[in-house]
Amino acid sequence: MICSLRRCSAASCPARRAAWHLLARRLAVLGGLWLAGSVASQAAEVDFAREVQPVLARRCFACHGPDTQEAGLRLDDAASATAELDSGMRAIVPGDAAGSELLARIE
Repeated sequence: MICSLRRCSAASCPARRAAWHLLARRLAVLGGLWLAGSVASQAAEVDFAREVQPVLARRCFACHGPDTQEAGLRLDDAASATAELDSGMRAIVPGDAAGSELLARIE
């Protein structure tokens, strides 16, 4: 759902806003499953490379992928996605969705 109007911004365009909300919901679900490492024995194991990385690749890799890492954030592999950032925060904290800055910023 991409807006065909070139002059609208993401903040004012309903189509773009809807696309971002859909991405946020998908990331929250996938991230929540992946971050729930402490309950992995109760649920199926989530494979970062197969289930989480493709969602991040669609919207995040332009600024936080293998070639460019704005603010020191790299989301193309699990180790980098959970590493401490330049700010001292962590984008993804396994087992702690509330402590994961990525989820807080996309909601």
